Amino acid sequence: MVLLSYWMLRQTQTVWHQANRYKVPRIVFVNKMDRVDADFDMCCHTIENKLDVKVVCLQIPILENNRISGLIDVLTLEKYDWSSNTLKKSILNKNSEDKLWEDTHKARCAIIDTLTAYDDVLAENVINSGSYASISTSAIVTSLKSTIMEQAVVPVFCGSAYKNIGIEPLLDAILLYLPNPRERDDIYECFGKDLSARAFKIIHDKQKGAVTFFRIYSGEIVKGQKIFNIPKNSSEQSSKLYLTFADEFREIDKLGEGTIAAVTGLKHTQSGDLISNSAATVCSAKKNILQRMSSKKVGENCPELLFGKGPKIPEAVFFCSIEPPSISKQSALEQALSQLQREDPSLRVTHDTESGQIVLGG
Repeated sequence: MVLLSYWMLRQTQTVWHQANRYKVPRIVFVNKMDRVDADFDMCCHTIENKLDVKVVCLQIPILENNRISGLIDVLTLEKYDWSSNTLKKSILNKNSEDKLWEDTHKARCAIIDTLTAYDDVLAENVINSGSYASISTSAIVTSLKSTIMEQAVVPVFCGSAYKNIGIEPLLDAILLYLPNPRERDDIYECFGKDLSARAFKIIHDKQKGAVTFFRIYSGEIVKGQKIFNIPKNSSEQSSKLYLTFADEFREIDKLGEGTIAAVTGLKHTQSGDLISNSAATVCSAKKNILQRMSSKKVGENCPELLFGKGPKIPEAVFFCSIEPPSISKQSALEQALSQLQREDPSLRVTHDTESGQIVLGG
């Protein structure tokens, strides 16, 4: 899922390209629709042009005084109303809301028309029935799920996170349209029951030190175990293991597949690094994935995604120079920058020998 405002920022494009690289099915939520200058149609066109994707708009915003107050679900014809600060649901009435009904009907036909270009089964249903109106909602949903899985189309939703508008339908859509891990071609199956987990975030806590967050794809991680960092080709000892609830850290002995683990004690692991139990485990996983490649069960780029040198870091586009207030603070500044680089590998730190200043790039 990508949260968007009304202009395409470079960071959004960077995240999108990473999602393309890892073949992640996704949906788009157009945020901040409570603003007076919100333009949902313009956002959808911008998404298509800037991100080079085919979008299908599954909702129509209802505006009052140029601000969003509700939504129409194009597929179910349900009307969501937040004008009284509480969610009210009803079915769109053709007789009393003829303009909304007409817009919704056109949007529904546009969705079906787009999907038939990618789904032969739906196209055949349209040909046999002779009209878009006779296509059931369940048939459209089934087609959407398969085309989203193939990254052929991207559904677009809208609302306002700040005003809590559109959040309930968005959460329902995530469960309905996005695949669970068992429905995807899981490239991490090559590890079997052994540990495979990817670091996606690092924070520095005053009491705990560096806390590395992992998403566990297979196997389990145990408190105090030694882990093998695949991109770094080295092992390091972990310390404590935590299960997190917002800002609460609950110490635990082990965590398994599908969970988020917070680990302390790791000094060299960076965001994006993939870890396993040992070098022997990684060798076994490489053999397994090569066998799967020979049987066409995984794509040719899977070994690079798993066993490469971590995520591709984009080139820096902004630079600035910094210096400590005094020589005595130089060591503390360099230590702080080192911690920031572990949290965000895209941060480049270089030293200008002529000026003696530290140059940051990102």
